[in-house]
Amino acid sequence: MNPISKLFFLVIVFLISYDGYSQKTFSPSELISDIDSLNKKILEIHPNPFTKIDSIDYFKEIEKIKKSIDKPMTGDEFYRLLAPITIKIGDGHTGLNPDQSQMLISKLRFPFDVFIQDQHMFITKNYSVNNEILLGSEILKINGIPTQEILSTLLKYIPGESERFTISAMENFFPMAFRFVYGECNEFSVEIKQSGKVVMSKINALSNEQQKISENMKPSRLYFKDNVAVIDLRDFSSPDFPLFIDSVFIQISNKNVGSLIIDLRYNGGGQASLADSLISYLTLHEYQSMQSDVIKISFATSDYIQQLQSMNWGEKKGSFYICSGMPIKPITRKSFFNGSIYVLTSSMTYSTGGFFANVIKCYKIGTVIGSETGQPMIAYGDTYNYILPNTNLSCGIAKQKFVLCCARKEGQGVIPDYIIKPNLTDKLNGIDTEMDFTLKLIENKK
Repeated sequence: MNPISKLFFLVIVFLISYDGYSQKTFSPSELISDIDSLNKKILEIHPNPFTKIDSIDYFKEIEKIKKSIDKPMTGDEFYRLLAPITIKIGDGHTGLNPDQSQMLISKLRFPFDVFIQDQHMFITKNYSVNNEILLGSEILKINGIPTQEILSTLLKYIPGESERFTISAMENFFPMAFRFVYGECNEFSVEIKQSGKVVMSKINALSNEQQKISENMKPSRLYFKDNVAVIDLRDFSSPDFPLFIDSVFIQISNKNVGSLIIDLRYNGGGQASLADSLISYLTLHEYQSMQSDVIKISFATSDYIQQLQSMNWGEKKGSFYICSGMPIKPITRKSFFNGSIYVLTSSMTYSTGGFFANVIKCYKIGTVIGSETGQPMIAYGDTYNYILPNTNLSCGIAKQKFVLCCARKEGQGVIPDYIIKPNLTDKLNGIDTEMDFTLKLIENKK
């Protein structure tokens, strides 16, 4: 099985591409033709696009959108109009995204990092020159727009099956998300509640030179904390992943450490085969990453189905090809890790990141610590990318439905063995809540 996650990349594309479109305009007939083309492909490829939205309601909204197109539009105008209805499909691997060839890194951004809780937004980092704005202050309005309205609007453009994922994605990418929806600003007017008082401040946007590398954009790395190895693993998609992981376990073997922490809190997914390669360093036992795989029979899946048929695996049932999970026997590794294993998860742990965490917990390979994963254990994936014929906007469409091992109910992600979540106070004090808990757990087991 090879479910490749596009979600994490799509979120980034969605949120940093505002002025990346060509300003070429498209006629109403071209735009409506693209809508019809998109719907045809979704119906043809997706196993069931109507689990979260009723098909009648979906097509009513589509017709409403088509009727509203009475003049030429630019690509970004069209995207803003159509994307929210694809988001309502409620599948993180399916959704319209901007023209990737035109994608530009944001030039100016909102100068705060934020923490979102119960429709309230708090400042956790202040990159502006205004030192009078205190960390922990609540943002009530930005440029006169109430926070609750901003959050509601941004959620319309973030794909995902669960609110726990979409809220986390918005929180982690808020500066770029705000710029994407509301445009680039040189200055922000911010209404803030701090120390019990409501104050108004005008703050300058951050330029490229002033921007810091966001925590969720850092590369994968290995580091050590005393006798504990930590792999901060950001994806399962890097071309050099096999070489990186092999070098990591050689270093871990040379250090002779007894405990390993694999940090998946910002892992948005990638190739299942790469997750399997990592698992081969952690267990010698056979496992299945999923119970079943339901594949919509279409041009997009014909090669894969032929491959399964050649293995005499699965069977055709109507317009679907259904097979059970394929047993995986880990290959032998010279630098196999034989110590205690801990995996950190969050609501940003998605797609193959969630698959990996699920195998670790289901087969008791290690201990999972953190928050429920954003990726449900019953979900759609393996994205097919379709280019609209006129606007050239692309759309990801899930081709398969996966039921992971140990999955019990729709919508539920991997539930950690220890549920540990950072709160606002932890964020403000720079406390790594999940990591600190795990290190103490390791220490107490000595």
